[in-house]
Amino acid sequence: MAEGAELSKKTGESLTRIIEAAESTAVKISEIVTATVQQAANAQEVARAIQSVSAVTEQSAAGSEELGAQADALRELVGRFKVEQSSTTGR
Repeated sequence: MAEGAELSKKTGESLTRIIEAAESTAVKISEIVTATVQQAANAQEVARAIQSVSAVTEQSAAGSEELGAQADALRELVGRFKVEQSSTTGR
C-alpha cells in the first residue's frame, strides 16, 4: 500500500510540473502573439512613412522641374537685353 501511495504522489508531482510547464508555454505564446501584432503595426507605420517620403520626393522633383523651366524662361528673357558696358579707364 505504501508503494502505491508513493507512486500516486510521484504521479501527482509529475502532473503538477507538466501543468506548470504548459502554463509557462501559454504565457510565452501570448507574449509572442503580442510582439507579432506590435511588429505588424510597426511595419504598417514604416510603409506609411515610406509612402509619405515618396510623395514628397515626387513633389520635390516636380517643383525642381518647374523651377528649371522658369529659370530657362528667365535666361531667355534676360538674353534679349543688350547692355552696353561703360569704359572706366578714362577716369
